[in-house]
Amino acid sequence: MTSNSYPTATSIEQELSRLRALELSTVPGFPLKAESICVAVLGLVELYKCVENFLQMPQTQQIQVHHQPEGWVDELIEGSVTLLDIGGTARDILLQMKENVKDLQSAFHRRKFEEKVLGNMVASYTSFKKRVKKDAGTCLKTLKRLEQKYVACLLLDHDYDSAVVVRVLREVSSVAISIFRALLLFLSTPVSKPKVGRWSLVPKLMQRGE
Repeated sequence: MTSNSYPTATSIEQELSRLRALELSTVPGFPLKAESICVAVLGLVELYKCVENFLQMPQTQQIQVHHQPEGWVDELIEGSVTLLDIGGTARDILLQMKENVKDLQSAFHRRKFEEKVLGNMVASYTSFKKRVKKDAGTCLKTLKRLEQKYVACLLLDHDYDSAVVVRVLREVSSVAISIFRALLLFLSTPVSKPKVGRWSLVPKLMQRGE
C-alpha cells in the first residue's frame, strides 16, 4: 500500500507492526500470556479506529461503490461483521467469567459457608467452563473459515486501487483473527492452578471495555 495515495494507511501500518511484533514475541504453539492478550486487544481497538477512518476516505468510498456488483466488497464487510460477532461472544464470556470468579472468590473467603452451597457453585462454574469451551470451539471454526475466505479474496484479480483496499482489510483481519484465536484459546484452556494469571486478564479487559 502507498502512503501517498492513502495517508491513513500509514497509521494502519504502524498499528499492524506493533501487533505483529507482539504476536512474533510469543512461542509458536503456545497461547499468549494474559498481559500480552490484554495489550493485543487494546491495540486492536486502536487499529480499528484507523480502519474506520480509512473506510471513510473518499477514495475508499468510491472503490466500494464501483466494485459493489463484484461481490468481494460484500464479502469483506460480512467478514468484518463476523469478527464483531466473535468479539461480542468473547466479551460475553469475559463478563460471565468475571461474575463466576467473583462468586467463587467470595465463597472461599468467607469464614463460614455451607459445603453444599460451595459444591453447587463449583459445579456451576465447571458447567460454565464446558460451555465456554464449546462456544470458543465454534468461534475458532468460524475464524478458520473466515481466514480461508480472505485468502481467496486476496487472490482475485483487482485493479491497483481496489487491491490496496483489499490488502489493507485482509491484513487487518488477519491480525484480528490471530488475536481473537489467542484470546479464545486462552479462555477455554483448562487451568490446573487457579492462581495463574488467567484470572487477572478478566478484570483488566472488562475495566478497559467499560
